[in-house]
Amino acid sequence: MQSFDVCVRGAGIVGRSLALALSRQGLAVALQAPESAAPAREDVRAYALNAASVALLEQLKVWPAIPASSRTPVYDMRVEGDRPAAVLRFSAWQQQVRELAWIVDAAVLEAELAAALRYAPHVQQVAEPVPAALLVLCGDDDVQTYALKGINPGRDKATAAARAVRGLAVFPEPVPEGGSDFNDLHQAAGLEAVRNIV
Repeated sequence: MQSFDVCVRGAGIVGRSLALALSRQGLAVALQAPESAAPAREDVRAYALNAASVALLEQLKVWPAIPASSRTPVYDMRVEGDRPAAVLRFSAWQQQVRELAWIVDAAVLEAELAAALRYAPHVQQVAEPVPAALLVLCGDDDVQTYALKGINPGRDKATAAARAVRGLAVFPEPVPEGGSDFNDLHQAAGLEAVRNIV
């Protein structure tokens, strides 16, 4: 049986990016995810990526593969509050950056990450968890549930699962306002913030 240095459980954009990044360091990576069913309808989701996320995708050779028609730069933002005068404006020009962020077609990004994984010699996709030198579980931190009920099922379950397999449970820190998981952290602070934890 093939041995692995790391088993990454979950093949969303965070798990796939992590597997690619670890494989580029020469680690043997098992990427475990459930069988994906065909989508019931067209995927119209989009990701907002900051500069750090784009830089990571460039390092992974994924960003150049995303067609220009599937990514849109954000140069200006206007955020309005409930009161008429409550307005915030952001400008790439004022911040002295090329763009504030990028809006990227989710399905295209996921497909390009999957394509990159097919050519990553140190990554093997598996259907079930496999023994590895380190099994990392990316858990939810249900801070809102804890505030309301005094329990944190995401953190408790991930910690228990990590103990059961002698792995490591990691959690998004800081937890973005209104969020609980690594996808929320990615949306708020970029893939680099996730990578720094994991």
